Amino acid sequence: MKRTILSAALAVLFAGTAHAATTEFIIYKDANFQGASQTVKGEVNVLEGGFASTASSLKVLGGYWYVCNQDHFAGDCRVLEAGDYPRLPAGLDNRIVSVKFLGTDPKVAQGKTVLRASDVAIAQAEQPRYDQRPRRDFRSADSSHHFESPYREGAIELYGRPDFRGRSVLIERSQQDLADINFDGRASSAIVREGTWQLCTEPGFEGRCRIYRPGEYQQLAELDDRVSSIRRMR
Repeated sequence: MKRTILSAALAVLFAGTAHAATTEFIIYKDANFQGASQTVKGEVNVLEGGFASTASSLKVLGGYWYVCNQDHFAGDCRVLEAGDYPRLPAGLDNRIVSVKFLGTDPKVAQGKTVLRASDVAIAQAEQPRYDQRPRRDFRSADSSHHFESPYREGAIELYGRPDFRGRSVLIERSQQDLADINFDGRASSAIVREGTWQLCTEPGFEGRCRIYRPGEYQQLAELDDRVSSIRRMR
């Protein structure tokens, strides 16, 4: 009898361990499962360790998971099915703050916005790929050539839509908060006409930052609609 009870207890323990191993949520700071990673099990009201609003790819190992762009499951939220997400869509890229496991029954996703890895992959394959290399470099190949810039401190032009469309603003000096010129979180493409500029997702040059050199950037990739401050580096 004791052996039967012990065997049953071990079976329950192993079953629970196997279930836990197949219901994990792994986030990565960079696309294609690169960079630092963090494994989530259960429920996390606020991602810690510098992972809040920094995930660019993730793996869902079993079940359905609820992710939101604010702490304690507020703001814009989605349900993710099991699968690999090498590149997150714009609404989630660098925006996930809270995560929780909903369960394995599909009914837990009823009434919620559900994302499937296959659907995300298809949508991204149909879109042009952009990176942070300029489409055209404005610098002279002859470094000895002196170019007289018309801008006092350099200049970068931000556009509200990809491919240099929509409302635009010309910036010739550092801006600690783009809200001051009504362009916070609006930039989707840029042309760096002179100088090297740093664009950041938070006011005061904080958050996720990227460097842009002279050239045309058809889309700002992970900074799309997230730029809140900008400064001239050199």
